[in-house]
This record gives sequence, C-alpha cells and structure tokens, in this order.
Amino acid sequence: MKTSEQISAFLGMLRGAPEEHRVAREQVSDADKKVQDILHWLENNEVLPIDEDGAMLILGVIGMIRRDRRAAKDTATVMQPVAEWTKTHKSTMDSLAQLLGVVRKAEKSTENRLYTDRTDIMRVMLGGPDEEDG
Repeated sequence: MKTSEQISAFLGMLRGAPEEHRVAREQVSDADKKVQDILHWLENNEVLPIDEDGAMLILGVIGMIRRDRRAAKDTATVMQPVAEWTKTHKSTMDSLAQLLGVVRKAEKSTENRLYTDRTDIMRVMLGGPDEEDG
C-alpha cells in the first residue's frame, strides 16, 4: 500500500469518526426502544396470545436485538474519543490533509520516470559498440 493510501485511510477514519459514533449511538437507542416495546407488549397482555413457539420467537428476537445493541455500544465507546479528538484538533486534521496532498504529488513525480545515462558504463559493461567505432 502506498504511503498516500495509508495517510488517506487514516484521515478517512478520523473524518468519519463523528458520524460513525453518532450512528452507533442511534443504534443503541433504537435497540433499547425495541426491547421496551416488547416488554410493554408482554406487560399489557394478561393472557398472552402466544404458544411455546411464539415465546421462543420473542426470546430469540430479544437476544438478537441485545447482540446488535452490544455491537453498536462497543462501536460508540471506541469511536467516542476519536470523534472528540477530531473536533478539538481541526488544525491537525487540516495539516494531515495537506500532508496527503504533498505525498501524492511526490508519489506522482516518481512514477514513469525516465533515466538518461550520464556515463557509458552500461555500454562498456555489456560490450556495446564504441562511440569511436560509430
């Protein structure tokens, strides 16, 4: 991976951290609301219109929601310090973006370069014709 690609990936992660953190927090909230809806439904139905299979389905859904919630909460926990850092270090972010531009320019200048021999060492080593033999 090129240096510019590594810088770009890092900068992209930093730039995306606030949004990723926000989305993860929303997912935690949504999961909490879903579980509450299920619990309220169970609370408000004295005679449950479900059989064993229905109960297993409800438990399975709650388990799935809780696993999704845990993954979202973990993401929010990890991304929170990154998101906060990006807000307080805007000048560093701008500096990284400038660095990325400079590195890309340097990489471009090293691509497809042509080299012009300064001496006749390769011709001599490979036994090519002498200039005098012309």
